[in-house]
Amino acid sequence: KDMMDVGEGFNSEALVKSFVAQSSKELAWIEARGVSPTSIMANAGMSVPRAHFFNPEDLIRVYRTECDKLGVRIETENPVIRLEKNSAGVVDTVIIKKGRSEYKVRAKDGIVLATGGFGRNVRMLRKYSPTSSKATPLCAEGCTGDGIILAQSLGADLDNMSFVKPTYGFLTYPENLNAKSSSFYAGGIVVNQEGFRFVRENASYKEIGEAALQQSNGKSFIILDERARKLALRTDPREKDYMADPTDIKHGFSANNLRDLAVKSGINPENLERTVKQYNETAPNGTDSLGRDTLTFKFGKPFALLTPPFIALPATSALLTTYCGLCINEKMQVLDVFEKPIPGLYAIGEIAAGIHGKNAMSGSGFAKAFCMGSLVANSLLNGTNANP
Repeated sequence: KDMMDVGEGFNSEALVKSFVAQSSKELAWIEARGVSPTSIMANAGMSVPRAHFFNPEDLIRVYRTECDKLGVRIETENPVIRLEKNSAGVVDTVIIKKGRSEYKVRAKDGIVLATGGFGRNVRMLRKYSPTSSKATPLCAEGCTGDGIILAQSLGADLDNMSFVKPTYGFLTYPENLNAKSSSFYAGGIVVNQEGFRFVRENASYKEIGEAALQQSNGKSFIILDERARKLALRTDPREKDYMADPTDIKHGFSANNLRDLAVKSGINPENLERTVKQYNETAPNGTDSLGRDTLTFKFGKPFALLTPPFIALPATSALLTTYCGLCINEKMQVLDVFEKPIPGLYAIGEIAAGIHGKNAMSGSGFAKAFCMGSLVANSLLNGTNANP
């Protein structure tokens, strides 16, 4: 229900149900191999804490170890340049480039596209999400939309393309995924350089991210008091990297009053004081002018920002994922423009549309890729998706 609500009904209920049913099984499979979450928190789109934080390297190592045990061969620097159908209309061949030569590789049971999104393809971003083309790309360098284009050449349909949005909370000039704060979900507010709030802080961080890029000079700030800082530290371990000490804020500013904070950070002082005063008088009693009535989605209650020292974190929007792409059904089969499966062709992970809808629930990216991979593998092994 959380996923359907945060996706505003633009996601496929059948796909979401398949994903949710598989997610607990996948978590158990991972934990059985000695890897457990480092923490669990309530993040974007959640009514209860359900974002499981893992060390990504540990997760990748688990799956790579299984591949090695099974004798799976992984070859890099062999780009796929085309897909081909056989005489029966089944997609059964990939054409790869190896050095200066091209080779054909045929698949017995099907071809699964798992090539990610198109966050590094400026042309595609300008076509489908012009605002996102202004965001800092922090996705993998291989997210260039290749798989989408390959499938389109065979008549594949696309969905959710207009919902591509950047993620908010990255500190200015981020170089990696750890340079991020979710402290606006711990009670902080978000203001622009003029000192005004411009977005409901319990909205999806992607909605916030899109709105932030539209502010003057693309600048915005997360404003916290001491209560919000302490809550942020308890809920998200990443926050400790830059605000464990309230008097020594890395990538930000601190002061004992809002006026000094505004002067240090380049925010309009009068407007910031007025904005915080209005927020303090309305949000805790449910009359916030922007409609904030929780800390994040359906979880937590807003509180007044009263306790010094106050903190300002300059934040920006970064593009991590595109979370849209090829239309698929609950069997992960790629669909054509007539909503018919393209025989032999499957898609999983970021390249596939339908699970997220208008907004993505935090933590569902890794989970989506793993769970969809297991679902399509199991169905192929069991013969339920067998090709003609």
